[in-house]
Amino acid sequence: MRNVESGPAEPAVLEGTGHPVPPPADPDAPAAAEPGYRTHAVILAAVVLAAAMTVWHAVVMLRGYFWQDDFLYVYRAATQPLLEYVLQNYNGHAMPGQFLLVWLVTRWAPLNWPSVVLPLIALQVLAYVLFWRLLVRLFGVRPEILLPFAVVVVSPLAFIASNWWAYALQLVPFQVALAGALHAHVRYLQTGNRRNAVAGVLWTVGGLLFWEKALLIVPVAFAVTIALTEGGLVWRLVAAWSRHRRLWIWYAVVVVAYVSLYVRTATEVESPPVRGRDVGTLAERMLFDTFLPGVLGGPWRVRFSATTALDVPPIWILVASAVLAAVVVAVGLWAGRTRAVVAWALLLGYLACEVGLVAAFRLHFIGPIIGQDVRYVADAVPIAALCGALAFWTPVRSETLPPAPRPGRSTIAALALGVVFIIGATVTMAAATPHMDQDYARSYVRTATQALRDQPGTVLYDGSVPADLMIGAFGDDARVSRVIGPLALDIGFDQPTGDLRILDDTGTPQPVTLPDPLTAPTGPVRDCGYLADRHGVDVTFPTEPPKARQVLRIGYYAGRSVVGTVIVGDLRFRVTFEAGVHRLFITVQDPTQIVSIDLGDTKTAVCVTDLVIGSPRPGAG
Repeated sequence: MRNVESGPAEPAVLEGTGHPVPPPADPDAPAAAEPGYRTHAVILAAVVLAAAMTVWHAVVMLRGYFWQDDFLYVYRAATQPLLEYVLQNYNGHAMPGQFLLVWLVTRWAPLNWPSVVLPLIALQVLAYVLFWRLLVRLFGVRPEILLPFAVVVVSPLAFIASNWWAYALQLVPFQVALAGALHAHVRYLQTGNRRNAVAGVLWTVGGLLFWEKALLIVPVAFAVTIALTEGGLVWRLVAAWSRHRRLWIWYAVVVVAYVSLYVRTATEVESPPVRGRDVGTLAERMLFDTFLPGVLGGPWRVRFSATTALDVPPIWILVASAVLAAVVVAVGLWAGRTRAVVAWALLLGYLACEVGLVAAFRLHFIGPIIGQDVRYVADAVPIAALCGALAFWTPVRSETLPPAPRPGRSTIAALALGVVFIIGATVTMAAATPHMDQDYARSYVRTATQALRDQPGTVLYDGSVPADLMIGAFGDDARVSRVIGPLALDIGFDQPTGDLRILDDTGTPQPVTLPDPLTAPTGPVRDCGYLADRHGVDVTFPTEPPKARQVLRIGYYAGRSVVGTVIVGDLRFRVTFEAGVHRLFITVQDPTQIVSIDLGDTKTAVCVTDLVIGSPRPGAG
């Protein structure tokens, strides 16, 4: 059979005419068409893999629900003006693009989970398409590129982390911007067309609208330029800069402009100094406990805590993963030489940035254990896949793509590794799937919504919510109003009322009870207690109440309704004392020892029979 990869022979010429003689029929003619068939087979395999993963991811995400930061995102989108919301600096992040998306879906359908998932699924598909086009642009349509494509598409790290909406709003657009920018940049390097260079810059700007980590696209593009340049390492560095100097200047303008705007919106946060030992432990957990097993498809078992975290795999898995990674790097260096050195240096540099960013901005929160959170390494998966491909296979030099080569040993090895990776990653994701549905949060919101729609006008105590919805680190934002407030139900929060309700752990509204309250002494007026008339009355507790959010309960009776004012420190509450025997509940922040009741210039008196203050709990009233 003729070698289809060899150059064509000189055509014979018909004597006296100058026209070429048609070549004789080749008995192996069907083999000449095999590259086309192989090309279609490779593309079909990629489509099937991406489609299967998209369906699985969509099903899992649609079973999920809002969680932690998600509720605060939606609450602020529902209560803040557009520009104030979009331009906010959220916990050190400037992300106007994703906040605009949150604002739009919240205005369209607040707390509607499918409406927030479907745009992300569409963006994820776009990321798959762009990364595939990047691989094809670099290496042509060859079976080997199915391996790095599978590493990105079937990544357990991205699969687990992107189930959290707030993080998926960072990761998925970043993947789109990264693949789009690098595809445009590689095409520019192949063709010299400046429009492709501009497209790469615009993709980067788009990524920065969703996540400041898109700044890393710039050094990645520079490293890819070095890898695609011929020559020794020093020459590659010099040529990568000098040949495309104007492009790097434009990237520098984008970086400087973004950093300037970011610094203007950032708020200074004092944090304790970071110890070198903690940074070392953090790096070990991020790289060896989380990234290395995850990028290889492991660790085949998952646990979940307040944040999404991989369980530390057994020592033998760590050793096997480290050995496999070392072999991959060594073989890549042997196969790609200088280009492989650049590729692995790019990956190590990117991972060093990952560790440095977490050490600088997150390590002081909960310590090195945060290194087991997959969110902080999931974005490195496409970089690892790209670097591995650059280390092993020679990129094409022009936009004219060659046909798929005949299968060889490297092809068989790549496909075998791809199958092993997919099997391991599938096992890991299957183990994680039962933990990703957020049934508790969905049930809590659904129960509260149904009950409160049946009880319009209910006043709720705006207390804390269970940690499975929002953890205590959110402080004053981990409250009921942040969770169900955007639904615009006909309810109130913390308003003075005669029937204050509180949500229990299931989301069911219950009457408020005050266990172990601080009780005011019995009033001096017989059969009345404290007599509040046009002169008012002061009630003094025996000790200072706790400086926290408390509920003040006033028992009283009145001959007829009268409007008055309850004064607690600097707080004044306009209330109505109804005719008859009643109770009045007032939510007070940092109450004082003296409570005053002022009825103004009225002839009506109110008898305050009892007055207590305490922390509310669901109960029988």
